[in-house]
Amino acid sequence: MNMTLRNDGGKRRLMFGGIMRLFTRFILVLVIVIPWVVATVAMLGVAAGVAAQTIGASERYANCMRQVRIDPEFGLETALVWRDDEKPSNDKYAAAHCEAVALTRLGQYETAAKRFEALAALMGPVDGRAGVLKAVRAEILAQAGQAWFRADQIVSARAVQTAAIILDSSNAEIRVDRAMTWAADGAYWDAIDDLNVAISMHKDTNQENADVYALRASAYRLLDVLSLAKQDVEMALFLVPNNAEALLEQGIIWRLSGKDSAARKVWSRLVQLHDGTPAAVAARKNLKKLGEEKK
Repeated sequence: MNMTLRNDGGKRRLMFGGIMRLFTRFILVLVIVIPWVVATVAMLGVAAGVAAQTIGASERYANCMRQVRIDPEFGLETALVWRDDEKPSNDKYAAAHCEAVALTRLGQYETAAKRFEALAALMGPVDGRAGVLKAVRAEILAQAGQAWFRADQIVSARAVQTAAIILDSSNAEIRVDRAMTWAADGAYWDAIDDLNVAISMHKDTNQENADVYALRASAYRLLDVLSLAKQDVEMALFLVPNNAEALLEQGIIWRLSGKDSAARKVWSRLVQLHDGTPAAVAARKNLKKLGEEKK
């Protein structure tokens, strides 16, 4: 998500940049969900034969998800046939999840969000008969939140994200997701609160921490707290020297500080290193704007 500065003043209105983390994570979710079904089938097991079905369920789920990535429409059809073909069982959860992901890939975000929420509800309470671990339901609700966000339903997104955090307060990624929804409403201090928690959970992961520091820098920048924004950018680049989002933010901070030459240098470096990425696209826009102002 690109966020243009809304403060008054010529320089601030001309800068492009902001928080893009959610969409990156959303794409990754579609790629790495396969282990989820293996864990879920195991956790949902209440009958003696469930363990024997685990491998078969994961293979069918993997095939369904593969089809969703290649051809979402065909993947959706596959998921629906699988869902309707199965008697009530653990496989049905996997089929429902594949269906929701397919709907997301097709851009039917609101419908997908409802499917994710329904799946989480179907799993039942933590201490109910299904015995689902909190973390699994939290991840499903997090995906519902992502879909609601893509549907521009910010209130719904934040509601399910909050529910997910209640289920699993140790999931840093969900905190980042909710920070996105706070930022979309202009509630940057609330976003920072969630990012603070996420940073405290990512102690041993440089890439994750660098991303979150870059996000927090963007939030501080949008609050005009440039000193703290600069500190976070420097920390992000210390952890991952060529982090695209951090480089974009660093250029914006230099620009807002009146250091156009430094901004131009950083954005040019960003384009060279990460050409084709959303951050590089934003950097190109900023470079073009600097060129126009110079004339």
